[in-house]
Amino acid sequence: MQTTTPTLWVGTNAGTVYVYTVNVPGGEKRSKEDVGCLIAKEIQLKHRAPVLSVIILDCNSCPVEGFSPQHDHLGPHKVVISSEEQIKV
Repeated sequence: MQTTTPTLWVGTNAGTVYVYTVNVPGGEKRSKEDVGCLIAKEIQLKHRAPVLSVIILDCNSCPVEGFSPQHDHLGPHKVVISSEEQIKV
């Protein structure tokens, strides 16, 4: 079984993509606990060209806008990273 977690994807002008996992406390914990994030992955593009966009696609190749539990059961997601010199899936 695959589960998803909220993430933040950041592309830089130096051709690096940083992926952070975001921990949002649920229910009554929200007023007592802070939202936290941890770096999960760093992707360095070969040509180090500036990153233009990062798009997350669901299993139907539709862009995922925000985090929604409805995407949990839809299967694996894909990411499309485009830079000034290449596109990476």
